[in-house]
Amino acid sequence: MFTGSLDKRMNFSLAALIFSVVSGAVGQLLMKAGLQGMQAESVLSMVGGIWSSPKSALMLFCGLACYIAAVPAWIIALKRFELSFAYPLIGLGYLIVYVGAFYWPGMEESITWQKTVGMALIIAGVSLAAQTRKPLGWFRYAKNEKT
Repeated sequence: MFTGSLDKRMNFSLAALIFSVVSGAVGQLLMKAGLQGMQAESVLSMVGGIWSSPKSALMLFCGLACYIAAVPAWIIALKRFELSFAYPLIGLGYLIVYVGAFYWPGMEESITWQKTVGMALIIAGVSLAAQTRKPLGWFRYAKNEKT
């Protein structure tokens, strides 16, 4: 009975972690799309741009809402997972933004071999960090010797 409850909490925490990463990446895309439609160079002129371009303002605010929604999900994930496991998964957001910015109408971001190799390295690093959840033997002993 306890194991089932633990599994449900772990699944919920993993879903919160994934939601946080995806929500942050989608928020970046929405904010970029909204700001592109504003033609503003300063923060002050951006405030005026909100009134002159309601569609852009809506995308900007939806992007901010995605960021706000990601915060409680991230807190749930941090409560359950080691930071050294959860934080590298934010790197997956880079992949979502990279691909999303290429396909998002009007962003016209390019996909190059250099960026793709960089994304592959990020994915490899995230995979490696997700695998190594226990400290290395030498680190554990060095840490214990100091105390």
